Amino acid sequence: MKFTTEIDPAHLRINAAWRRGKTRDGKPITYLSAKYSHARAVVATSAADASDGWRFVGPVSVTIAIYFRKLTRTGPADGLPWGDVDGPIKGILDALQHSGVLADDGQVLEVYAIKRRDKDRPRIEIEITASPPAPG
Repeated sequence: MKFTTEIDPAHLRINAAWRRGKTRDGKPITYLSAKYSHARAVVATSAADASDGWRFVGPVSVTIAIYFRKLTRTGPADGLPWGDVDGPIKGILDALQHSGVLADDGQVLEVYAIKRRDKDRPRIEIEITASPPAPG
């Protein structure tokens, strides 16, 4: 199964997902940011639409192509697409589970991630394929 979701992958960075706040009583709480929650929901909806009711129940491999809008301007990554390639992966796998396409994101045996830049069309392209069972 292969699909594309038109969302800025920067919104799915796990480092930006969690926020801290306080309840009305003043007790500290941790919650998911609105941008992260929305981006995860968009990926989940795209996955559910692309699956047409199909659900992977065994081991899978996932290929994720992440197209960031910006380039890095300093340091060793100068001129490369902005963002860590691993940042959005957890959010994407969680979204695939929330969509029902995966029974559990623990069934993912392999993840292949590609980082690219597309200033006009940031997006995430995802392909899920069945994998042979893990040895042992």
